[in-house]
Amino acid sequence: MRGVTSAGIVPFSMIRCGSILLFALGGVWPTGNAGDWSQWRGSQRNGVVSEGVPLLRAWPEGWPKLLWRSETIPSGDDGGHGSVVVADGKTYISLVWQDDEPSEEREINAL
Repeated sequence: MRGVTSAGIVPFSMIRCGSILLFALGGVWPTGNAGDWSQWRGSQRNGVVSEGVPLLRAWPEGWPKLLWRSETIPSGDDGGHGSVVVADGKTYISLVWQDDEPSEEREINAL
Protein backbone atom coordinates (compact mmCIF):
# COMPACT_ATOMS: atom_id res chain seq x y z
CA MET A 1 0.00 0.00 0.00
CA ARG A 2 1.54 3.25 -1.11
CA GLY A 3 1.93 6.04 1.48
CA VAL A 4 2.03 3.77 4.53
CA THR A 5 5.16 1.98 5.73
CA SER A 6 5.19 -1.72 6.56
CA ALA A 7 4.93 -0.76 10.23
CA GLY A 8 1.66 1.09 9.51
CA ILE A 9 3.19 4.55 9.97
CA VAL A 10 2.05 7.38 7.69
CA PRO A 11 5.04 9.21 6.19
CA PHE A 12 5.67 12.84 7.17
CA SER A 13 4.73 14.15 3.71
CA MET A 14 1.16 12.79 3.97
CA ILE A 15 0.76 14.31 7.43
CA ARG A 16 2.05 17.62 6.09
CA CYS A 17 -0.42 17.53 3.14
CA GLY A 18 -3.31 16.78 5.50
CA SER A 19 -2.29 19.61 7.83
CA ILE A 20 -2.07 22.08 4.95
CA LEU A 21 -5.51 21.01 3.71
CA LEU A 22 -7.07 21.44 7.16
CA PHE A 23 -5.41 24.84 7.57
CA ALA A 24 -6.69 25.96 4.14
CA LEU A 25 -10.24 24.79 4.92
CA GLY A 26 -10.14 26.68 8.21
CA GLY A 27 -9.76 29.93 6.28
CA VAL A 28 -13.02 29.40 4.37
CA TRP A 29 -15.06 27.61 7.01
CA PRO A 30 -18.29 29.47 7.94
CA THR A 31 -17.90 31.25 11.26
CA GLY A 32 -21.53 31.98 12.14
CA ASN A 33 -23.61 35.13 12.00
CA ALA A 34 -21.81 38.47 11.84
CA GLY A 35 -23.62 39.57 15.02
CA ASP A 36 -22.59 36.50 17.00
CA TRP A 37 -20.21 36.83 19.94
CA SER A 38 -19.68 33.10 20.06
CA GLN A 39 -16.43 32.68 21.96
CA TRP A 40 -14.63 33.90 25.07
CA ARG A 41 -14.52 37.73 25.00
CA GLY A 42 -15.79 38.00 21.39
CA SER A 43 -14.55 37.27 17.91
CA GLN A 44 -11.11 38.80 18.53
CA ARG A 45 -11.00 37.56 22.16
CA ASN A 46 -10.29 41.07 23.40
CA GLY A 47 -13.67 42.02 24.91
CA VAL A 48 -14.20 44.79 22.34
CA VAL A 49 -17.15 45.17 19.96
CA SER A 50 -15.64 46.90 16.94
CA GLU A 51 -18.95 47.87 15.36
CA GLY A 52 -21.94 48.52 17.48
CA VAL A 53 -23.74 50.80 19.85
CA PRO A 54 -21.98 52.01 23.02
CA LEU A 55 -23.28 50.53 26.28
CA LEU A 56 -26.02 52.43 28.09
CA ARG A 57 -25.25 54.10 31.39
CA ALA A 58 -28.96 54.30 32.26
CA TRP A 59 -32.13 52.68 30.91
CA PRO A 60 -33.99 55.39 28.92
CA GLU A 61 -37.56 56.26 29.85
CA GLY A 62 -40.10 54.83 27.42
CA TRP A 63 -37.91 51.88 26.41
CA PRO A 64 -39.21 48.31 26.84
CA LYS A 65 -39.38 46.99 30.39
CA LEU A 66 -35.95 46.11 31.82
CA LEU A 67 -36.14 42.36 32.42
CA TRP A 68 -32.95 41.63 34.28
CA ARG A 69 -29.95 43.40 35.78
CA SER A 70 -26.77 41.75 37.03
CA GLU A 71 -24.78 42.69 40.06
CA THR A 72 -21.25 43.83 39.26
CA ILE A 73 -19.16 40.75 38.57
CA PRO A 74 -15.77 40.94 40.29
CA SER A 75 -12.84 39.76 38.20
CA GLY A 76 -9.49 38.08 38.65
CA ASP A 77 -8.43 37.40 42.22
CA ASP A 78 -11.49 39.27 43.58
CA GLY A 79 -14.10 36.88 42.29
CA GLY A 80 -14.07 35.14 38.95
CA HIS A 81 -14.16 35.41 35.21
CA GLY A 82 -17.08 35.81 32.82
CA SER A 83 -18.03 36.51 29.25
CA VAL A 84 -21.17 37.16 27.27
CA VAL A 85 -21.85 34.75 24.41
CA VAL A 86 -24.32 35.65 21.64
CA ALA A 87 -25.35 32.99 19.11
CA ASP A 88 -28.43 32.50 16.94
CA GLY A 89 -30.25 35.46 18.50
CA LYS A 90 -29.79 34.26 22.10
CA THR A 91 -27.52 35.77 24.75
CA TYR A 92 -25.75 33.71 27.39
CA ILE A 93 -23.60 34.83 30.30
CA SER A 94 -20.86 32.41 31.26
CA LEU A 95 -19.38 32.86 34.75
CA VAL A 96 -16.72 31.05 36.71
CA TRP A 97 -16.71 32.11 40.35
CA GLN A 98 -13.69 31.41 42.53
CA ASP A 99 -15.59 29.66 45.28
CA ASP A 100 -17.28 26.33 45.81
CA GLU A 101 -20.84 27.69 45.76
CA PRO A 102 -22.82 26.91 42.58
CA SER A 103 -24.11 29.95 40.69
CA GLU A 104 -27.83 30.51 40.35
CA GLU A 105 -29.14 29.50 36.93
CA ARG A 106 -31.57 31.96 35.36
CA GLU A 107 -33.43 32.01 32.06
CA ILE A 108 -35.28 35.01 30.63
CA ASN A 109 -38.12 34.20 28.24
CA ALA A 110 -40.25 37.31 28.75
CA LEU A 111 -39.28 38.94 25.46
